[in-house]
Amino acid sequence: LQVKIPYPVIISDLSSKKRAADVRYSKDTLEIVDQLLTAETEQGFPGAQLVIIKNGRMIKNTAYGAVSRVDSTGKPLDEYVPVTEKTLFDLASNTKMYAVNFAVQKLISEKKLSLTDTVHKFFSQFTDGKKAKIKGKAEITVFDLLTHQSGFPAGQPYSRKIAKLKNAAKKSNREHTFDFIMDTPLVYQPRSAVLYSDINYMLLAYIIEKITQTGLAEYVTDSFYRPLGLDRICFTPLQQGFTLNEIAATEIQGRPRSQAAIENKQTKELIHGTVHDAEAYTAMEEVSGHAGLFANAESLAVLAQVMLNNGGYGNKRFF
Repeated sequence: LQVKIPYPVIISDLSSKKRAADVRYSKDTLEIVDQLLTAETEQGFPGAQLVIIKNGRMIKNTAYGAVSRVDSTGKPLDEYVPVTEKTLFDLASNTKMYAVNFAVQKLISEKKLSLTDTVHKFFSQFTDGKKAKIKGKAEITVFDLLTHQSGFPAGQPYSRKIAKLKNAAKKSNREHTFDFIMDTPLVYQPRSAVLYSDINYMLLAYIIEKITQTGLAEYVTDSFYRPLGLDRICFTPLQQGFTLNEIAATEIQGRPRSQAAIENKQTKELIHGTVHDAEAYTAMEEVSGHAGLFANAESLAVLAQVMLNNGGYGNKRFF
């Protein structure tokens, strides 16, 4: 006899009195939150989503404000596209958690990866340079990368380095970035300090791709998002069929990216639909371990519940 008990899932239907009675909360408090966020958007804050889960039940899923209050050149719009519960937001460093950390936990549970594995195990060229002032790259482990005590600096302008290469076209930007990371010197002795570093998670993305022989975006989509029925979370949303009206803009004063802006000699351009982080956008071609993921709040709520469940959701067990 086999008895299988599903993992807890988020229940979004609070229409019945019985279900609503299971979860006690202050409606007055939620009204204050609504007033606060509404006031913010009326005073110029672009937009937001808010999902609140209590005792496994979604007691709030609300959208505020506009997808963008300016056009592509930064001029104020007369009419706005409203944020909805389905609007995608740039998750920035939450990418580390909901893409890389999920993948790492799955690979560890499948015994394809260990926290004590060294980076050198996967990439033999990951060693100290002959003139390196600080030694220890060959001993850096997956655990060191995850806990930001690898010895790497917080970040590096890899995109600028790529732009200066004479043979840049011979490889993709991602391949050049990989080479640069292999040669990036340490700035402190591994495990002697903690320094939050995007390079750690860029490197973890390469390790995941090396083990799975699959791109990071495809791997997390096939392994987690699609099995969970999440269709509002992805990398490169414009390439996945989403429109600008479905994605929240991120910065008015961004450096020009589009061909149209460059041809028009714009000095600034609205960043909208592409990852805000410059290194993720250029050096990692929009798919990185440190940034690049887009999602709505409801999708993040489900992924957070997977963590609270220690790796499962409903009848799915991931790690």
